[in-house]
Amino acid sequence: MKHFFLIYIIFVAYHQNLFSQHEFSIGLGGANYYGDLNKANSQTPVSLLTDFNANAIHGAASIGYRYNFPEFFSFGIDFSTMTVSGWDADNNTTGLDFFRHRRNLHFFSNVTDAGLTLNYEPLRNGQAKPEYFVSPYVGAGIGAFMFDPRANYLDNEIYLKDLGTEGQNTSNPERKY
Repeated sequence: MKHFFLIYIIFVAYHQNLFSQHEFSIGLGGANYYGDLNKANSQTPVSLLTDFNANAIHGAASIGYRYNFPEFFSFGIDFSTMTVSGWDADNNTTGLDFFRHRRNLHFFSNVTDAGLTLNYEPLRNGQAKPEYFVSPYVGAGIGAFMFDPRANYLDNEIYLKDLGTEGQNTSNPERKY
């Protein structure tokens, strides 16, 4: 699972300005894993579109707050959560897909992230400027990302971190997932 990519699609988004300084947002959408446990399509080259597994779409949600200072700067905080999974069993039992199906690996994980951002918006100075259709900004921030990959084995839920599935328990026991 070294190549851990997420596709985050927003289906519903809500954004509300209060007093033009405070912004609240919530989002609902879907998340999908794209990596080495994807459903393969041996008839076409590997790509995000042909290896997409619609059965593996799980829910995602986000919430955020932004404070707009009177001139140029804003400060934001956001939080999101989602679930992702990958199953070799989703592959066909014939052709090149047979080997992935036979390998029979899988995982599922909750993914949570939170972040703080500071943005500089040079065209905003506290006055309403309807003549600006676009308002570019530059931002910086810090965030944290947490996940807990698990699998089912003999009707038990196994935490993959404890198994060192990325080689943590072999050459360097101090290296963490």
